[in-house]
Amino acid sequence: MQDTRLALLVLADLLQELPDSNRRLDGKTQPHEQRPDPVPNRRCQHPEPHGGIGDKHRSHGHGLAVVHPIRALLDGMRQRVPQIEFAPFAPFALVVLTMGLETGYFRFAGQAATERERKEVFETTWGAVSLFALLFFAAALLFTPALARIMDYAEHPSYIRLTAAIIALDAATAIPFARLRQQGRAKRFVALRLLSVAVNLALTVFFYSALPALASRGADAGMYDPAFGAGYVLVANLLGSAVVWVGLYPSCHGARPRIRPKLLRAVMLYSLPLLISGIAGTANEFIDRQMIKYLVPAGAMAQLGVYGAITKIAVVMMLFTQMYRLAAEPFFLADYRKSDFVAMNAAAMKYYVMASMFIFLGIALFKDLFSLIVGADFREGIFILPVVLGANVLSGVWLNLSFWYKREERTQLAVWVTFTGLFFTVVMNVALVPALGYVGAAWARL
Repeated sequence: MQDTRLALLVLADLLQELPDSNRRLDGKTQPHEQRPDPVPNRRCQHPEPHGGIGDKHRSHGHGLAVVHPIRALLDGMRQRVPQIEFAPFAPFALVVLTMGLETGYFRFAGQAATERERKEVFETTWGAVSLFALLFFAAALLFTPALARIMDYAEHPSYIRLTAAIIALDAATAIPFARLRQQGRAKRFVALRLLSVAVNLALTVFFYSALPALASRGADAGMYDPAFGAGYVLVANLLGSAVVWVGLYPSCHGARPRIRPKLLRAVMLYSLPLLISGIAGTANEFIDRQMIKYLVPAGAMAQLGVYGAITKIAVVMMLFTQMYRLAAEPFFLADYRKSDFVAMNAAAMKYYVMASMFIFLGIALFKDLFSLIVGADFREGIFILPVVLGANVLSGVWLNLSFWYKREERTQLAVWVTFTGLFFTVVMNVALVPALGYVGAAWARL
């Protein structure tokens, strides 16, 4: 539900989605694979089709002998872990709750003359995000019955509450994580991220493998309820987020969430355009799959599967861009002289392009080899891989160029740029997808 989820998605889904001769392109299974659904709610029963929204960072791969026991474990888990349909809304909720204040914190902390002023910026931005996260969670609790009916989760309203709690906790840790980046404490940052992944993955394996086994022998102490279904995924996520929050707190060095209205007003004026552009940017990331789903006249799910499988190979470029963003954002928003900023930004752009082109060429030139990562049914679309990789490269170039208007405090330009990009993405998808299918979506992405 945040950057912390990326490594978990890559690892778990790489192992889950090893080639399966019984899995057809339409996402269905052969008759001998059919098993009763563990959760009666229809919207939590069906596994998400390949290439769906929640599939963004998944990867198909050939397994070595060492992963066969793990695959056997996860194959069993996959039969019992239903998907949660509202999970894709979490990125939008996080964008809204953080309100662009991570970037605002970097800019105002970078301009602060003393450590005390930096602490005040941290406390104010942390306080604002924490307050909005708390209000969001309270509203979710208040409207849980209505939301459960609307989203067809009337039998599992706890899913709504658990998801809201996860989003609120992730939002509340956003600014403390930003502070670690601003202070250059990379080891602490990475350790806490990995801790979240480890706790999340370990609890998921426990809830869907070890706990049912204990329950079958009557040794679960009444902890296991098959009807809870996807709730155990959410509990694992929530506990992972809670552990990270506890681990982050000592890094705050006595700071407390505390809003200073005058300072908050200045930071919000800077950050609100980034909130609006963030919503558009998040929509831009997801909209291509929805366009394929609803605009392809026939065989939409099969095309969505091919497109999703090929875009998974490009996750390497996405990870590289993410790594660059985590380091570059606090660096370039520090209070440098304009001439120094221009020189450093140009140098960073040069080396980013060099490194990303190395990755691009390494994958694009050997795309037939990389096609072995995905199942045979999905390899027909491997020719769009260079297009998708090129789109990811340009995304990083745009990230690097965006630092100048953030530094110059002209963040309103972000709204124009991102909504212009979203407009052309929608137009190109509407024009190309009905005729070209996933090929049109790939070019629209570029």
